[in-house]
Amino acid sequence: MKKHYIRTLIIASLLSSTLVRSQSLKETTADKYYNVLSYAKAVEYYKELANEKKASIKNIRRAADCYQKINDLKNANTYYEKLVNTSGATNEDFYNYSQVLKTLGNYTKANEYMQRVQNSANYPIVSKRHSEKKDYDTDLKKDSALYNIKDAGINSAENDFSPFINKSDIYFTSSRRNVSGVNKTFAWDDSYFLDEYAGKFENGKFSNISSMPRGIDSKYHEGPGIVSEDGSTMYITRSNYLDKKLGKDTKRQINLKIYIAKKDEKGNWGKFENFPFNNDEYSVGHPAISKDGKIMYFVSDMPGGYGQTDLYETHQENGTWSKPTNLGQAINSEGKEMFPSVHDEILFFSSDGNAGLGGLDIYFASPQQDQFFTPQNLGYPINTQYDDFGIFVNDDLLTGFISSNRVGGKGNDDIYAFTSKEPIIPQYNVEGLVTDKFNNEPIVNASVDLYDETGKVVKTIKTDEKGRYKFPLLSGNVYKLQAIKEDYSADMVSLSTKDPNDKNQKADLKLEPAGVYALVGIVTNSSTKQPLNNVAVLIKDKKTGQEVLKALTTNTGDFEKMLGKLKSGDLLDYEIQLQKEGYAIKSVVFTQTLGKPGVIKINELLDMSLTQSTEGDVFTINPIFFDLDKSEIRPDAQIELDKLVEILNSKKDIKIDITAATDCRASNAYNMALSQRRSNATANYLIGKGISKNRLKIKYVGETQVSTTCPCDDDNKNTCSEEQHQLNRRADFKVAEHTLKSKIVKGL
Repeated sequence: MKKHYIRTLIIASLLSSTLVRSQSLKETTADKYYNVLSYAKAVEYYKELANEKKASIKNIRRAADCYQKINDLKNANTYYEKLVNTSGATNEDFYNYSQVLKTLGNYTKANEYMQRVQNSANYPIVSKRHSEKKDYDTDLKKDSALYNIKDAGINSAENDFSPFINKSDIYFTSSRRNVSGVNKTFAWDDSYFLDEYAGKFENGKFSNISSMPRGIDSKYHEGPGIVSEDGSTMYITRSNYLDKKLGKDTKRQINLKIYIAKKDEKGNWGKFENFPFNNDEYSVGHPAISKDGKIMYFVSDMPGGYGQTDLYETHQENGTWSKPTNLGQAINSEGKEMFPSVHDEILFFSSDGNAGLGGLDIYFASPQQDQFFTPQNLGYPINTQYDDFGIFVNDDLLTGFISSNRVGGKGNDDIYAFTSKEPIIPQYNVEGLVTDKFNNEPIVNASVDLYDETGKVVKTIKTDEKGRYKFPLLSGNVYKLQAIKEDYSADMVSLSTKDPNDKNQKADLKLEPAGVYALVGIVTNSSTKQPLNNVAVLIKDKKTGQEVLKALTTNTGDFEKMLGKLKSGDLLDYEIQLQKEGYAIKSVVFTQTLGKPGVIKINELLDMSLTQSTEGDVFTINPIFFDLDKSEIRPDAQIELDKLVEILNSKKDIKIDITAATDCRASNAYNMALSQRRSNATANYLIGKGISKNRLKIKYVGETQVSTTCPCDDDNKNTCSEEQHQLNRRADFKVAEHTLKSKIVKGL
């Protein structure tokens, strides 16, 4: 992009203009042009001075700087290379050279010079942001096949950028020859001044393109501009020129301001008025308005910012704009942040201060309660090694326009139309249920808080009448979810949106009622002291004969049961039965008078170990389990299947029945097909380990053979716990034929 327009938003960081007596006339002339920002003229002198045998580092630096500002990157590279190999080169020189190298596509060398900056004692934040993503250039190019980008059909041989569409009206900025106006050139690089243009955009085509009427169009810079949602108000960036008066700062430089105009009853634009926070001493520009018109984002180099140009926001109430607030270091860097636009609550902007592909890259960020999430780079080919900026996104998030000075355009800056196969902002969602851990009943009106990785609450919502919640999430972030409800203890889970294949996540939260008792235990092998999984645990109340718990121990040998809101002094009188094939059945009586609410650890009170049976040659065939709606063999299942392979290899005359089942979710027909796939996958795994398919018999039963206390009927199929569902997503094994004198048992 032509740097003249960017640079007008920045107060020049000029080296001392004091001339020593020995300074040549050529250098004096060069400095004169440089100090008034006439870089196109200044560079003609600096390049000669920089090529002298004893060239000063100042003249080499200014030759490189001038070429970079007028966007002659090939020559900028030549003089920066000379500069960084000269004694006295600074970190800023290394950084600027790395940026030129990136724009030229030389990422390897660019990273080398960026590393030199990072190895210094106090390197800038902007270089740190580049260092945080070591492989940024590779990562940002991985989704290029999603996009189709083409010339928008509106470009000229000059600069065209920052389109804005309101219904059927289009506005954009251009330096094309204005046949009805005055075509003055800008000293920065001898290009034409910028004007704001308008036209129609209907059915994907542009028409009636012309410059804005006199009063809006002046002999100095105009644009970019936008209009309000109702089309009645225009906000436009413009040189400090109003009422035919040109304003300058104390350095005699012309800064930019935002001007506001309203349409009259006849549809004509009225007289421009000053945005209340304009100032002669610094620039204010690039306005972006929220859909409701209450928030304006803009760019400024006002004192107190973080970089060369920062993004600010102001809020309108009762027709008055609030004091602008800097968007902070979550958005702003030591570089340039500019060209903001708003889609719903999403903020788009361009920056050269974060890890990108070169020049200006386009980013997006979503607001939190008091700041924004970390900006996300839109990646290639929205962004390239060149300047990419001035994005407009349609409501579908699949189409829109960008501005760029990438190779292949008609002019310097051009407007491109893009189409994406997926929303340009990756859409992630998390949803789930908040339930009572004791009875699995949904908890209504529970507060669910979404935390970002810094621990700040992003959003809070309430569960509905079925205990449900749902959050939209941004990609590339780490979150935590916490559910809170009075008279319950909180529950928290962690989430990540860094996997592009996991855009719809489910996270159920279970709240434990306050003041309740929990019964927990661990079943172990009496000899090895190791925990035993898949032990059938049956607990009955001796007084009532009612079943308190019927479950299988987990992989860590444990089980638990929430007992509910009992009171201190109540007597527990339970019979506990433990059973696992290959082990002697164990029955114990557990009696306990309750004290304070909390966890009751049975292992501290009773021996919960099982003794292996010694009758014959005993071995166990345990079931394997599957993930929801999957038939792939999990790593834990592979362990059990490998054990079965050992048995089958040692007992050559054993044949096995494989019976796969599903949980209650989905239709009967779908579940029957899914269980068939699970049986086939299990058999194929064994066959792949060398087991003959003649020794395997495939069976599948869908959801017809549940093994939990939650039957698959219409009343229960959607209220079963995830643990109950998991027990049904399995494949069981049964010895169909054997002649060896062995006792082969099926795991529980």
